[in-house]
Amino acid sequence: MRWLPKVPVGKQLPRASKRPVTPIPARLCPMSLFLVGGPHDASLQQVYDEFIDEARPHGDRVGIAVTGPAEQNQQKMAELSQIVSSRWPQATIVPIHLDGPGTSSVVDGMPTWPENPQYELPADLDQLAGIIVGGGWVPGYLAGLGPAAEQLSRMVRSGAPWLGFSGGAMICSCSTLAGGWRLGGRQIGPEAGSRGFGDLTIVEGLGLIGLTVSTHLDQLSPEGVLVSAIESGHLGSAVSIDEKTCLVVHHSSGRCHVMGSGIVRWFTPQADGVLVRTEHGQVPKATTSHAPAPPRFDGFAKVAAASRRAARQAAKVHEAATETADTKSSTPTQRNSPKATSKNRAHTKKGSGAASAPASTAAENPTAPEAPDASRASDAGNDTAPDVPTSPVGGPGATIES
Repeated sequence: MRWLPKVPVGKQLPRASKRPVTPIPARLCPMSLFLVGGPHDASLQQVYDEFIDEARPHGDRVGIAVTGPAEQNQQKMAELSQIVSSRWPQATIVPIHLDGPGTSSVVDGMPTWPENPQYELPADLDQLAGIIVGGGWVPGYLAGLGPAAEQLSRMVRSGAPWLGFSGGAMICSCSTLAGGWRLGGRQIGPEAGSRGFGDLTIVEGLGLIGLTVSTHLDQLSPEGVLVSAIESGHLGSAVSIDEKTCLVVHHSSGRCHVMGSGIVRWFTPQADGVLVRTEHGQVPKATTSHAPAPPRFDGFAKVAAASRRAARQAAKVHEAATETADTKSSTPTQRNSPKATSKNRAHTKKGSGAASAPASTAAENPTAPEAPDASRASDAGNDTAPDVPTSPVGGPGATIES
C-alpha cells in the first residue's frame, strides 16, 4: 500500500479533524452532499431536483468541474449543465476545466491531454451557490481542486450543496481510495477495478466527510478491496455506492439516505472483522398507472389449466365408452356361462367385454381352430359352448367400473 501525493496536488491537505472550523449554526447549514455511484443518469431526476432546491438560497452561480481541456469535454460539460439550465434558467453556470499539472492520467506512457502549467482556479469558489463535479480519474480531480480545498470547505459549511459523480463523489473523503487490486502481494479485488493502479493506493482527499467513498459497486465489485483495507488499518469506515444510485449526506446532522434504484453498502470495522451492511435505495413512486404485472407463476397456471382440460376430455371418452358397452349388452343374445374362470373374470373387470372372447377361448382350448362366437353358440342352443367372458351387464360375478 502506498500513499500518493506524488502527483502535484498543490498544498498538502491536513486531516479534516485537525483543520480549524468556524462554528456555523446548524439552521444556516441545510447543505447536502449528493454522492452518485456512477456517471450522469436520467433516472436520477429527483436527485437533481433536490440539488437545485438547496442551491437556490445561496445565490445564482453554480460551478461545474470536469477534468481536461474545454475542447475535449464539451459533451460532458453540456450534459452536466443541462441539470441546472433545465431547472433554473436564471442561474449562471461557471465552467471549471481542470487541465493543470497532475490532472491528466497516463495511458501507455503518454498523458491523456497536454497539461496547462498556467492553469488557475476561479478565485471565489466559496461564493458559489453549489458545485457539480463530474466523474473521472480521482488523482486528477484532487490535483485540480486540491489548491482550493479551503474555499470548497467554506462553501460546503455555508450551506451550498455538492453533487459529485463517481470520482467527483470519491474525492470528498478524508482518505480517498485512488485504486489498486493488490495488498502485500495478495490480490484483494478484480484488476478491472484497479483504476490503473497495481498496489492499493490511498490519497489525501478534500476532507469534506470522514468516511471513505467508493463508487461503481455493482460494476467493479470493490468489496474485497474495502474489507482488506479496513482490516489492515489503512482505512476506517467506508461506503460503496451502486451506479444509478445516490447517497445523500446531510452535513448539519450527519444523517444519510439513499436515492435511486441500486444499493449502498456500509463497511464498519469490528473487533473480529468488518461488518458489511446493505441499504436499498428509495425509488420514487410512479405517477402514471401501468398494466398489472402478469402472475408470478403464470407457467404453472397454464399447466394446471391444460391438466384440467385433459381430465375433462378423458372423462368424456370414458363416459362414451360406457354408454357404448351398455348399448351392446342391452340385447339378451348371450347366455352367462357358470364356468367362467378367474382369468376371464379379471378380463371382465377391466372392461374388455366380448372383444376378448376369441383370445381367451384360444388360450383355454389350444386345439380348437377358432373360438365360436358367443351369440352364435347361444342361438344354436349349444349347452357345451366353450367358456367365454360374460357380458359387462348381468351374470354372476360381473362388475362395472364407473
